[in-house]
Amino acid sequence: MDKLVFAGEEAEKKKEMLIIAGVLLATIILFIIALLWRGGGGGTRPAPEVSSVKVENHSENGDTSTTFLVQPGPTELMAAMATTSEAELPLDLSQYQNTRVLWPLYFFRIREARGNTVQAMFDSNADGFGVSVQAEIDARRFPEIKEAPIGRRVWLAGELVAVDPSGTGSVRMKADFCEMNGELSAQEVAKKIALPPPAN
Repeated sequence: MDKLVFAGEEAEKKKEMLIIAGVLLATIILFIIALLWRGGGGGTRPAPEVSSVKVENHSENGDTSTTFLVQPGPTELMAAMATTSEAELPLDLSQYQNTRVLWPLYFFRIREARGNTVQAMFDSNADGFGVSVQAEIDARRFPEIKEAPIGRRVWLAGELVAVDPSGTGSVRMKADFCEMNGELSAQEVAKKIALPPPAN
């Protein structure tokens, strides 16, 4: 015997099916929008701006040149790492090691002093809430680093040793040059780097 179905029950079932179908459709659309928003749509991300300065060194042993990256700076470097999608993880940080950079930074403190070498802490932002940069500096060549006031803008040139994108990010570098006048341009600092170090 067939079940008796009233017209109201059939209309109610159709209404429930339409609501479920609408919710599923909305969920699928939101999921697709989320994928596209995160960059999963296959579009290319703009690469950080790259600029560099070339330092010409003239010595008895011949002429050499070294290129220092000015851009991307520490903030742009961390931003580029942060935009890496999960599909591109784990990050290959080895590409940043041994890179030579010339960055304007803000001095914050001497973390440690061992003999003629100091471990100084810098930041990419004047307020101290940017990318942290720890640099190993030869205090014999750059003794003024020991007297630098907190927040002073300086130029550091050197080789990246390590990059850590966690938090706001941190960078370790071995500094070859420290210019305490942060108001100079990158080209003016490059000219000073090319000069031979003062005799002790």
